[in-house]
Amino acid sequence: MKETMLINYQGDMKNVVIPEEIKMIMGEEVAYGTEFEELDRAMWKPFRRGPFSRNEEIETVTMGDNVTVIGPKAFEHCSNLKSIKLSSSLRYIGLSAFMGCRSLKELYLPHSLSYVADWAFAYCHFDKVVYDGTLLEADDCIAHYADLFTDMLI
Repeated sequence: MKETMLINYQGDMKNVVIPEEIKMIMGEEVAYGTEFEELDRAMWKPFRRGPFSRNEEIETVTMGDNVTVIGPKAFEHCSNLKSIKLSSSLRYIGLSAFMGCRSLKELYLPHSLSYVADWAFAYCHFDKVVYDGTLLEADDCIAHYADLFTDMLI
């Protein structure tokens, strides 16, 4: 079975809606079953961009609940991104996925999340982060970002 990937987006750029059939948001097609660490190595190249990289029009993103992977650099430097509704099935947030999204002040991470890559939230300045998981899971998944979060609720 092949995952349905979003590589290019054609639609409202101010209020992005990721359709229910999308399972992966990537800058280019990758092989089904690729391990998370392999995605980071395969996708992170200095000049490669994610499907929404550096888009200053985006203010909101709503994901369908089937998205399991947000690939490296997917939303990097979307400086006007204010709100994002992550998929309840999300498992992976890639390298530099939201780096530089300075207008994003609140983040709600689903219980399903199992891997957050380095630099995923670099240069973000959150006021509130809510993780729908346990403290042990947070330690494994997002605790290395604790210094970025002013008010982290677990």
